[in-house]
Amino acid sequence: MAKVFMSVLGTSEYVPAKYEMKGKISPPTPFVQEAYLHLTKDMWGKNDRIIIFLTPEARKKNWESGFFNEGYQGLYERLKKLNLPAEISAIDFKNGSTEEEIMENFLTIVKNLKEDDEVVFDITHSFRSLPMLTLVALIYAGTLKNIKTTGIYYGAFEVLGHPTYVKKNIPVEKRIAPIFDLTPYAHLIEWTFAVDEFLKYGMVERLHELIKDKVNPILKETKGKDQKARAVRDLAQTLKNLVMNIYTCRCTKIEEIRLEKIFSNLSEGDFMPPFVPLAQKVRDKIQPFASEDPWQKGLAAVEWCIEHNLIQQGYTILEEAAISEVGRIMGVENISEDKDERGFVSSLLSVTAQKKPPEKWSGILSERKEEAKRWQKIGGDAFSELAKEFNKLADIRNDINHCGCREEPINPNELKKKLSQLYKNIKERMENFREHLSNENK
Repeated sequence: MAKVFMSVLGTSEYVPAKYEMKGKISPPTPFVQEAYLHLTKDMWGKNDRIIIFLTPEARKKNWESGFFNEGYQGLYERLKKLNLPAEISAIDFKNGSTEEEIMENFLTIVKNLKEDDEVVFDITHSFRSLPMLTLVALIYAGTLKNIKTTGIYYGAFEVLGHPTYVKKNIPVEKRIAPIFDLTPYAHLIEWTFAVDEFLKYGMVERLHELIKDKVNPILKETKGKDQKARAVRDLAQTLKNLVMNIYTCRCTKIEEIRLEKIFSNLSEGDFMPPFVPLAQKVRDKIQPFASEDPWQKGLAAVEWCIEHNLIQQGYTILEEAAISEVGRIMGVENISEDKDERGFVSSLLSVTAQKKPPEKWSGILSERKEEAKRWQKIGGDAFSELAKEFNKLADIRNDINHCGCREEPINPNELKKKLSQLYKNIKERMENFREHLSNENK
């Protein structure tokens, strides 16, 4: 892994100025590239690279020495005097006057990046379409070569005024121009992609990693005491836990998720302003899991599975959540953890759907026959209708879990369609069952 500084050199005769960045001020120089590298000289090592892109005209005027006057020092001579251990390269660049030249410049930027590079790009003298081209090239190289953009900077000489005015009216010692850090805006694109992945596909890995990269240095520096960073970190970990629990059908863990404290600890001030609407979309996405009702959380997980094509998980979670909910309605404690009680509820739903007479019951139902018959009677038609839908669900889950290795397996499109319908039906039948029991108890 190497650090790489990239910049484009222009053709103008630049006016010397000092440049300020993060409270540090460079010596006077016509070149913002020299100023930046001077201010960051301690971060460059022998395996790092400094790459300056330049057209033939820029090479002649500003890379080499002596063009504007006999004592004029070009950028290459000035960079050598910094005695940086990093390799310095001048790479030929096109003017970008045609679409073909723009594409060639794009490919040149990418070509000069290596696998796992960490890139700082100075865009001060990037002309025409080049700032946008640079950003796209860095995003592209991020995927192609796993490069990481660690900095995008702009030397804002123009805050001092027009170069002619500055040269005539402001002494060199008082010419202090800021170097703007535009890196957060590049990172915002990464955040946007990550949030988009989460919203559209339920994939949380990139979002989790970005949040971790943002808050871990803060938590390390503050020894874990920064409350805003902790709140953002907790959100990231909760998102990851939620998605992993859905992937792996951990119903009890889904029921245990608590979002209220996380939501209350977050504020708009925890994010840069453009990210606030994205953060709100993330919040809206997981809002259904904020319910205190474990059945509602189970339903939210099934909706998630339907939306993101997690078909097998959807059937499994719906079946197991239904067993848990019927058990809770029956007053069973710790239904999520009691294997025997779950077996009782599941078997009762199965024989009820099949209309199997009590004399043919076996196993736990035969041992608790009177209790089972009592629940059939109390539940009435509402329980029978719920049982029918549950039985369909269990049969399809077996089809999936056995990889369709049976007669007349269901095709994938039908599996997705049936999951949506069963979700709707079981949700409705469960509500009817609850309502029936409520009326019976009046």
